[in-house]
Amino acid sequence: MKNKKLIIIFIIISISISPLIILADKITNSNREEIVELDIKSTLINLTGDYYLTDEEIEINYTITPNNIQKDSIDDNSRLINNVEIIKHNENLKLNKFGASYTLNNNHYNYNNVEDIFLLYSSKSYNEVKNKLNKLDIQNYSNKNGNGVPLQSYYKNKNKLDDETYFHNNQIPLFELNDPPIENSEDYLNGEFYVYVLAVDSNYDLIELKKSNYPIGDNKIGSIERIIDINYKIPPDIKVIEDENFRELGLSYENGKITGSLNQRLVYKLLGDYYKARPISFNIKFKSSKRGTYNLPNNNSEISFESLKDPSVISKFTIPPTQVRIENFRNNIKIEDMGLFYNNNISYKYDNIDLAIENKYNLGVEFTSNNINTRNTDIDIYFNKDNIKIDSYKLYKYDINKEQFLTINDGIKYNNQDNKLRLNILDSGIENRYILVYTIKSDTVFKNIKNTIIFNKSTSLQKKAIKNINFVDLPNID
Repeated sequence: MKNKKLIIIFIIISISISPLIILADKITNSNREEIVELDIKSTLINLTGDYYLTDEEIEINYTITPNNIQKDSIDDNSRLINNVEIIKHNENLKLNKFGASYTLNNNHYNYNNVEDIFLLYSSKSYNEVKNKLNKLDIQNYSNKNGNGVPLQSYYKNKNKLDDETYFHNNQIPLFELNDPPIENSEDYLNGEFYVYVLAVDSNYDLIELKKSNYPIGDNKIGSIERIIDINYKIPPDIKVIEDENFRELGLSYENGKITGSLNQRLVYKLLGDYYKARPISFNIKFKSSKRGTYNLPNNNSEISFESLKDPSVISKFTIPPTQVRIENFRNNIKIEDMGLFYNNNISYKYDNIDLAIENKYNLGVEFTSNNINTRNTDIDIYFNKDNIKIDSYKLYKYDINKEQFLTINDGIKYNNQDNKLRLNILDSGIENRYILVYTIKSDTVFKNIKNTIIFNKSTSLQKKAIKNINFVDLPNID
């Protein structure tokens, strides 16, 4: 009972007059304490016009640009254990021993509450280490000699707690039962192992846990890595396109949320007097079958990671929403005529058209529309015979003022992936007249060829035209 009273008094006094934060669940940083600043930008990379159509792919690129941080900003820490700096010891090359030094915060009012301080190292996250320690009877796992136990204690001199104190070598991991990383191994070079220093009270309950800013390595490695967690909320009528690109991000999509740890890490490297990090960029694709204006992501979406100054604090940053407008797909195309194209007009509109082999011919299909959207209007042109080639294609639009059809440059694009033509125009409102012209040729005599054109995804208006063609031998002029 006495011990419980002492703990309660200690907590109350610590909260009121000390910067010490008692170890508990991770807390969210305040802007005043945060040293990391992120510029998070989003760009719609496949938007034509100012809206998308239903069931059309929406792709957003996100770029996270971290600020530069002065070196002293990271070293300055007001918690119980002020700084943990990795120091390599080489007394025994076979064991590849490591040690660590620490300093105690001079502002801590009562050093007598610190019963003991331990050292361990692990590649696990701060949360995993903390949860593991909370389940252990730390006193039973401690050993002043460090023989086969997960915690290595240094018997401190309480009269010199403000001085730098060194742990013994021969530390062993809390989780990993294997030896420390072998020098020049992948784990060693990647700095996977971090030192953890923990302080306990007289009941061997955790007062403080501190993770080293630097992974174990050759002297002090000048880099700090953080795993970026994503919490991205999506409106009910928006769906994520879970293609290979999305799966490679390391994220998952479920119940209207994108969550997980981004496979790209935030890596700050010490360059001169500053820690600098490269931007992180990734794309996410969406679609919707319902018109409306949406924010991607929804409210309260954020990225988060362990604070650079103190891994027991979670730094959170809001993902700014991108407004996306989605309109219902409408495409009112009506085919009026089909035949040979000659002198900027369609002529020879007979039911059957005779064409001589070896020559090239311009065929045209005239259509009207008051709503064409290029992103969803594909055109199929096909014949029921092989060995007929389409060499070129153009689009003409009727100019009311000049009373003639004029060429629309780049009015037609060829879709290599689907082997189709695609209208490359935006047209809505007033009805307009167009002629699609394509050039064909064959070197084989064919009869009753069905030349078929279909404007895909159009309305119930006439969207399909068929014209019979006969390829015949060249006339004998002898």
